[in-house]
Amino acid sequence: MDFDDSEDENEEIEMSDDDDDYEQIFLQHELIKRRMLLLITLGATLCIQYYMKYLTKRKVRTSICSGWQYVVEMLNSPGESYRMFRMECVFIRLVKLLMDSYGLRSTRTMRAEEALAMFLWTCVHGHSNRNVQSRFQHS
Repeated sequence: MDFDDSEDENEEIEMSDDDDDYEQIFLQHELIKRRMLLLITLGATLCIQYYMKYLTKRKVRTSICSGWQYVVEMLNSPGESYRMFRMECVFIRLVKLLMDSYGLRSTRTMRAEEALAMFLWTCVHGHSNRNVQSRFQHS
């Protein structure tokens, strides 16, 4: 009888070891599931942030006055061309000199005068590229 009791104890020990193994495997599986869920959530969050930042397009330069219109307005306003570009009547002569002697050209989307005005406005006032884009409606 003592022999039978020891077998029962061994079976119980083996069963409890098996139960512990299954429980450990189950806990590891649950941990893996939680980590996968966390990674999926993180990936989805990053995708949404990327979409909102880079793929959602909205108008950023919405001024009613285009860059060229702004330049003309400044050149025709007494004192404004000096305050904005630090030159009065010299501006047009400088544009002509740069075009004739140094290859400054108007493009399909921007006149040479506007390009020079952007350059001078940036140098004179120390504005950032983003401010220049916003003021002159060009990127």
